[in-house]
Amino acid sequence: MSLTKAISALFSYHANEPKGISEQMLRVLANYFLIDCLILARADGKTLTVLTSIGESSFGDEESVEELVATLPLPPLELCSSQTKFQSKPINYLCTPISAACGFNGALYFVSKNSLPDVMLTKSIQHQIEVVTQLLATQIALSEAKRVSQKKSDSMRSMEKLATIGWWEVDLIANTIYWSLQTRAIHEVPADFEPDLNKAIEFYKEGEDREKISNAVFNGIYHGESWDLEVRIVTYHGDEKWVAALGTAEMVNGQCVRMFGAFQDIDERKRAKLDVEKQRNELELLLNSRNRLLSRISHELRTPVNAVHGMLHTIDAGVPEGSAKEKLSIAKANARTLIRLINDITDFNQVNHEELRLYSTNFLVSSLLSGVMLHYQQPFNEKGILLSHSFNISEDSVKGDEVRLRQILTNLLDNALKFTHSGEVCLHVSTHRNNDILVLQGSVIDTGIGISEKDLPELFLPFSQTNSFNNLITPGRGLGLSIVKQLCEKMNGHCAVKSEFGKGSEFFFEVSLKAVEPSEQPAETEQKSLSKINARFNVLLVDDVDTNRLVAEVFLNELGLKSDHAVNGEEALAALKRCDYDIIFMDCHMPVMDGFEATQKIRETNNDNVMIIAMTADVTEDNQARCEEAGMDKVILKPLTIEKIIDVIEFCTELSAVNLKN
Repeated sequence: MSLTKAISALFSYHANEPKGISEQMLRVLANYFLIDCLILARADGKTLTVLTSIGESSFGDEESVEELVATLPLPPLELCSSQTKFQSKPINYLCTPISAACGFNGALYFVSKNSLPDVMLTKSIQHQIEVVTQLLATQIALSEAKRVSQKKSDSMRSMEKLATIGWWEVDLIANTIYWSLQTRAIHEVPADFEPDLNKAIEFYKEGEDREKISNAVFNGIYHGESWDLEVRIVTYHGDEKWVAALGTAEMVNGQCVRMFGAFQDIDERKRAKLDVEKQRNELELLLNSRNRLLSRISHELRTPVNAVHGMLHTIDAGVPEGSAKEKLSIAKANARTLIRLINDITDFNQVNHEELRLYSTNFLVSSLLSGVMLHYQQPFNEKGILLSHSFNISEDSVKGDEVRLRQILTNLLDNALKFTHSGEVCLHVSTHRNNDILVLQGSVIDTGIGISEKDLPELFLPFSQTNSFNNLITPGRGLGLSIVKQLCEKMNGHCAVKSEFGKGSEFFFEVSLKAVEPSEQPAETEQKSLSKINARFNVLLVDDVDTNRLVAEVFLNELGLKSDHAVNGEEALAALKRCDYDIIFMDCHMPVMDGFEATQKIRETNNDNVMIIAMTADVTEDNQARCEEAGMDKVILKPLTIEKIIDVIEFCTELSAVNLKN
């Protein structure tokens, strides 16, 4: 009888005697090879632990064998033979690694005081030893499973019942299937029910669930793949139930000999999870509906708020100093607050829907900061608060989203102005170079009402309301700080706050911009000469809402620019046939012909010199893309302000200068 047949017979004979099978197999091997000692050891980290040994008397006793094992190497990746020293004498050994499905990692060592038998060094015998090792690994896994099962059978039954987890095993050699008591209970089968593989699969709900488990079993048998599925079964009594089905295939010589695994009743948990998912989906729909409602409200508010702000701005110059002027200033301030809130709602929805895009242009940090300080000097003076600054700009010329950086600064200064009733507000800004990145860091320090420590974690949440002593007369913080946080993160930076209740706050921020080399900077003398071009611009306003056109005309008049108007795209095309315009302010959504179609028709006539500025309340990414595809040069968000008009004129001035050069 060959070695493998002897071991296979022994394996079958002792299948139900897990405790003695390893020793019996080692004894057969020892007798077959006339070897002094065989040692089965487990590798635990960097140490070997003896599990079973045969012939230890050749080296003294069990303690001597443990000393011998300490001199042996950890299991190699493949069968090998070598030599070690034990009690100052050379010892020869052959080692074959063992890895079992139960997670066992170890080796079988053939040890001899003299030279190893020549037969053990032949390839054919070494191949048989590898086969035996695989059989031994299978038996170790089975023995380990049965040992654990035997030791913990009572507790496992209790755990099965408590956790509704059952066990199963399919012996493909003997063609038998075993279900634990809990597995039988989950299937609701009677006591005399005898399962087989086909019957077991038929319990799974016909359709997708049965197809999943059938594919899993097929891949287990033919490819040795494990599975972990959540599927539905129909019990013996016809009840539909969610279960977790886990399975592992045990392969020997490329053939699946056994499958085993766990089976758990997860019906209650699964249905609860599905309910949660359903509720979450419903909540997301509600949140999306809320966001759409906010967007719609802000869209509808833009036109009347724009009209109110524009008219207030128009009549401001004609009102003499006094109580009427003071009331007008209050009305203008509240109109600006409404405009900021509308813009904040739009930005917040954009960020939440990941539609907010950054637009990079070259600009001077010092110019941006000077403009911001100039803009806020009057409102701070009116409130009797000192506005100071400290700028340390190492490099001035950068590339980035100037509009969003200005928004970060203005939101922080608006917040300081709102919650500071006396004292001072200071803006600190500095820059430093990091390769081709210019890191801009800043802070806004105020002597305002401050924030309590418990309110700090919620400060950057939308519409946060602190418990400061002024909260009864001061509104909440709106969306401004939340947008600052998200804009900073969008610009590869961050923001933070340090505050003491009743004494003031310090808001920190950091953003990353691209440094621009001096050769890329626009010439300063050239910039100054461009201002003369402004007065020569011919402007056409295209908007179907009278108040929008009136407000825009007022702002343009203040800048020394006259304009014509049209109420739809068709009239705009007709106006272009009568006159050459340099700038067209084009509303996107109008009756008869909208701004997109009108712009496309203008560009189709090869009229690329006219600069078309889109005016829209829709700030979604799709709308931005439509504007670009139609051929519009720039997009501005309603409601219009004189600052936005100035930005557009400056943009068109620069673009016009470039066109003149070309």
